[in-house]
Amino acid sequence: MALRIFLAGRVAVEVDGRLVDEEQFAGRQGRLVFACLVMAHGRPVPVEELAEAIWGESPPASWRKALSVIVSRARALLAGCGIEGANVLTSAFGCYRLDLPPGSWVDVLVAIESVHEAEKALAADELEASNDAARRAALLTRQLFLPGDEGAWVDSKSREL
Repeated sequence: MALRIFLAGRVAVEVDGRLVDEEQFAGRQGRLVFACLVMAHGRPVPVEELAEAIWGESPPASWRKALSVIVSRARALLAGCGIEGANVLTSAFGCYRLDLPPGSWVDVLVAIESVHEAEKALAADELEASNDAARRAALLTRQLFLPGDEGAWVDSKSREL
């Protein structure tokens, strides 16, 4: 299974050539939760951290239930792509965790890796390899991270990228 995830320019998932575009996510909140979990690289993300990314410092009174519904929709979206959402997007001890299948490709994570490759090649005086890796990173991140979304988490990740 070839899984590609896009977070720059638009939020989308492509599985074996089938594209699930951002309109199929559970709105802004669904895109944010998905992006937070993808960017965590398989790290368990506390529900409070996800709530802050979605609602900032003013979550609604029933935010835990709302977050549970958003995550359930993300699982269903993954299952609809042929990815067993219940095994890939798990919850335990007040955290959610997204474990992408081996070989998954994420545009912004590949861009970060490419920057590191470029720096390493430059330090080794491998100018052509450095240039290739730097161009790949620039190409992948020339569009905005989660365009149209705002908030402390999105702003922080945008600056980081």
